[in-house]
Amino acid sequence: MDNPSDYLWPIISVAIAQYTATNGVFDITVEPLLDLWRYKEGAAVQFWELSADTQKQEIAEVIPLLGADRIQMITSPARQIVLEPRMKITLGGIAKGYAVDRGLDVLREQGIKYALIDAGGDIGAYGGKPNDQKWELALRNPADENSSLVTFAITDGAIATSGNYERFFDPKAKVGHIMDPRTGFSSHASSSASVYAPTCTHADALATAVFVLGPVDGINLVNSLNGVEALIVGYDDPQSIFKSSGIDTYIDKEKGGQ
Repeated sequence: MDNPSDYLWPIISVAIAQYTATNGVFDITVEPLLDLWRYKEGAAVQFWELSADTQKQEIAEVIPLLGADRIQMITSPARQIVLEPRMKITLGGIAKGYAVDRGLDVLREQGIKYALIDAGGDIGAYGGKPNDQKWELALRNPADENSSLVTFAITDGAIATSGNYERFFDPKAKVGHIMDPRTGFSSHASSSASVYAPTCTHADALATAVFVLGPVDGINLVNSLNGVEALIVGYDDPQSIFKSSGIDTYIDKEKGGQ
């Protein structure tokens, strides 16, 4: 891609950095894998209806196309983003967070002192509420859409949540939309993963990675990062909650936080 926009260039740069930070678990080049699982109009058999052996065979043919570290960011003589043949990218795991950050930048430039932007699970804020209270963000219970597990309370920063309980590829809701790029299959390591980070771009990408990694590896990753915290809801038991070392700082215990 020649002369990428001033919006696309930084988001690709951050995505590559997050690929490295998560050891390849967050990968924007996962698009060819998603193409396999998507519904195909007129197809006699959908991918999720194939035998496990056939699925593994086709996934094995696609996995070599993945790897955001292979994206070339060329700066001279002009900016270019170069992909290898047949590689594709998707910004579904980072674009909303980036849009939230840019929206908050505009509000700051306009002199707005207190703001919150909610882009459907990706939330960024600054300044707290005008009455010196914190912004309150309820985390939905994956097992019961009418109840919440905890209430986050933040003044500044961002919280993004990834989960496989609303969007699925198949009618039986067995194949969630978040894929593990290491296996090629839908991730079942968590029910949901919420990440606090200074920017929504980073929170968005890391929420996807932490969701895929699951409670143990996900929390270990977050605990190794500065300024990042996480809360993961278990998959087999949606009432099991796993926390990073400092996430309680951003949970309102009076609102039923665990």
